[in-house]
Amino acid sequence: MAYHTATHLLHKALKIVLGESVEQKGSNITAERLRFDFSHPQKVTPEELKEVEKLVNEEIKKELEVSCKEMSVEEAKNAGAIRII
Repeated sequence: MAYHTATHLLHKALKIVLGESVEQKGSNITAERLRFDFSHPQKVTPEELKEVEKLVNEEIKKELEVSCKEMSVEEAKNAGAIRII
């Protein structure tokens, strides 16, 4: 569950640092690791990667409560969800 939540944090941080052109293309989550596939028109620089990592770690350190709620597609859209195709 933690790695699943991390995909959301990572996606948001990538969009903040690299821009709205970032699109998740897939992920692979196991008990040991997370792989996150995304598209972006340029190579990610070490500085950008460091900033993404910083943003994700800042959110993790907040220890915010995470919950899971079933809802309709329309409710999810209204709550800010985005659809990954």
